[in-house]
Amino acid sequence: MKSISLTLILTLIFSFTFAQCLTKKYKGRADSLFNLQITKSDFKSGKVFLTLDTTNMSDLSVASTYIETDNPNKIIQNFTRFIKSLKIEGSYYNYYELINSPFYESPLNISYVFNTINASYLVRIWTYKSDTSKIEGITVGKYSEKQTVTPW
Repeated sequence: MKSISLTLILTLIFSFTFAQCLTKKYKGRADSLFNLQITKSDFKSGKVFLTLDTTNMSDLSVASTYIETDNPNKIIQNFTRFIKSLKIEGSYYNYYELINSPFYESPLNISYVFNTINASYLVRIWTYKSDTSKIEGITVGKYSEKQTVTPW
């Protein structure tokens, strides 16, 4: 039991030490996504994806909408339509940049949370392995309970 606990602790320390970036270097990308100002040129060429988990992302038995396509415009249209259907309160918060995390295949994973009147949503931007300036995919997950803003 001690070795499992030690392994878990070391894994968490490693992931936060090497993966957590506190610079907010890529915040502009989160801003453009939140403000629905993304374009086809923001995406890598080839297959890109969008996952919308709009029921409860902690319930793995509930299906989510998954789109994989060679046409980023389809991703942009579906993401924009979904975001516009929500009544977003304020801006986003809990912004994180994970760089070379052992838990994610993307070399750069940008995430943030935003609230609506009844719920909170986690948005993740997955960058392309060969070029972190390009988006490979976007995931949106709904929390089972509304989250609160935590201080930076």
